[in-house]
Amino acid sequence: MLRMNTIFQKNFPVIITIGIVAGMFTACDKIEYPYGKKIELPDTVACPPPQFTPNTAAARTVLVEDYTGHTCGNCPPAADVLKQMVDGGGGKIIGMAVHCGATYAAPQLPDYPEDHRTPVGEAFDAQFGVSSAGQPNGMVNRKVFSGNRVVFHSNWVNRANQILTANPNADVDIQISNCYVSSAQKIVSYVYVSFLKNMPGNYKLGVYVTEDHVIADQKKYTYDDQGNLITLHIEDYDHMHMLRGSLSTFFGEQVGGTDVSQGFSIRKDFSQTINTIWNPQNCHVVAVLYNADTFEIVQSAEAKFIP
Repeated sequence: MLRMNTIFQKNFPVIITIGIVAGMFTACDKIEYPYGKKIELPDTVACPPPQFTPNTAAARTVLVEDYTGHTCGNCPPAADVLKQMVDGGGGKIIGMAVHCGATYAAPQLPDYPEDHRTPVGEAFDAQFGVSSAGQPNGMVNRKVFSGNRVVFHSNWVNRANQILTANPNADVDIQISNCYVSSAQKIVSYVYVSFLKNMPGNYKLGVYVTEDHVIADQKKYTYDDQGNLITLHIEDYDHMHMLRGSLSTFFGEQVGGTDVSQGFSIRKDFSQTINTIWNPQNCHVVAVLYNADTFEIVQSAEAKFIP
């Protein structure tokens, strides 16, 4: 269902609109969370671990994070960009929508009662300051471009292409094998990491849960033919790539030591009883390997709970 109201007069100056929105963005509070969590051990009887073989021809992937909120009227266009990138990326683009911050992601009664924020998402936002730079905004492999890690959604495609064309071959192979135990509402995830070249530095593996097709309220701004800005309240908006939680600690587990050698491989095991509001048919495990010194992501992988 869709509800709408005209909230600004015809030909409302764009520069003023931007100024007002920017002021609202900078008012967002940061919430500090501990960076750890208890990791459940997997049920290896119900879900025996598989045998992994390294894929030496693995293609490079890019994680695109969209920092968003359900009362952010400018955010749906960014979500559209991310969905198009994922759908057209041939498996090389992995999406994550992080609902965060007090300004646009907090519940606002009566129209926006739900809270899609997560402790891990708030921890990311506190670390990288994305929402304080304005929403919608995001990161592309958490890479710093021209001195800035935060990337506006109109630049996501160019930044992702820049990474993929510079070196299309992966430096690290990540494979995920999931086993969903429906009787216990538990996901067991085995994540395999194999280094395909010598990699100086320290590396961590973060493992997270995202969900597609979360049907819930969303505010959206648009314009009519006369230039009036319209606020839409979409009651059945299809939220995609929504960050739901973490299987690892928030910022991941150490993988190898300093300066990892080519051929080093490791399997990390994760398990969690899922939230009852999640639909396991629409959930994914997202594994992210990054340089712990710079936070830049080296490689990511994604796999459905239920293939």
